[in-house]
Amino acid sequence: LPTRMYNYGNDLWLESTVDKKMTLEDVNRWNAQAKFSRLVLIEQKDKVTVSLEAQLDCLGGVTEAAIKQFVNRFDQEATKFSKFVK
Repeated sequence: LPTRMYNYGNDLWLESTVDKKMTLEDVNRWNAQAKFSRLVLIEQKDKVTVSLEAQLDCLGGVTEAAIKQFVNRFDQEATKFSKFVK
């Protein structure tokens, strides 16, 4: 999945969005079993998007190794999510 990283100063945010019609029940099912991410259902006028997201709190400081682990974990979650939506 294409992924974007945002730096909000005190936290890093990874996000992958998919234009896929999913029910709220499907989103909740994902969120109940996901360890390192959450799925958000975004309903706009005639378009439904889901956003797979993860955040890393950097307020107290963070090492390069922690950032690498954060990205690797999100990649693993995104791979599982790709299988989940099929």
